[in-house]
Amino acid sequence: YNYPTSAGSGVNVYVVDTGIDIKNAEFEGRASFGGSFCAGCSSTDDNGHGTNVAGIIGGKKYGVANKATLIAIKVLDQSGQGSSTTVVAGLSYVILQHSKSSNKKTVVNLSLGGAYSQAINQMISLCSNAGIHVVVSAGDDSSNACNVSPASAPQAITVGATEKSTNKITNLTNTGSCVKIFAPGVDIVAAGALLTNSLSKASGTSQACPHVAGTVALIISKKGNMNPSLMINELITLSTKNILTNLQNATPNRFLRIPSP
Repeated sequence: YNYPTSAGSGVNVYVVDTGIDIKNAEFEGRASFGGSFCAGCSSTDDNGHGTNVAGIIGGKKYGVANKATLIAIKVLDQSGQGSSTTVVAGLSYVILQHSKSSNKKTVVNLSLGGAYSQAINQMISLCSNAGIHVVVSAGDDSSNACNVSPASAPQAITVGATEKSTNKITNLTNTGSCVKIFAPGVDIVAAGALLTNSLSKASGTSQACPHVAGTVALIISKKGNMNPSLMINELITLSTKNILTNLQNATPNRFLRIPSP
């Protein structure tokens, strides 16, 4: 890939997940711990999921926007479990930090999901209304993304996953009209937890989602910030249309494309 040289510089990306191993060399000191919102959770990533996600967004070698600032918002525990309460608390914190900061270039990555939750979807709406770009995973249940949260939130940039070497979507990715765009989601290598130079490989819409979050950071650093609804239009305009196969549930046929350098 050839990425814009601005590379997400000046953009704050909140990774709402299991945390980030901020000492990993992939992050070059650009990652920090924002807060923990699950009971008994540590300030480190003791699961690895969040570190991989953050590495896809902004790792030096394996990231999409390798100059972005990454902030860990821990809402999932060591086993990767959380609740609507922890997610709402984490997002409330992000809105507070955004409101207090002079830098309004804010992106949220939510590589998580569960049952439909009006509370979570309402928080996505509040984030969007505050000018925060919220990118979420569609989920991996082979079902309709409109039935789960946060994928069903109308203001979310909901991301499905594609296979590695074909134009097919993955067997597990959720689909439906709530999915805005698809991105790579199989065998994605990025930063790993525990060791300074460790890497990890993972698959799913959790990995597709940060490709789009990183792309949003690229667009902001290249073209300037914009209203979240306009960002969705920008991603759709940039995307490659009608190349994906085996879509169903009235799913939009759009594959992620990053802005030119």
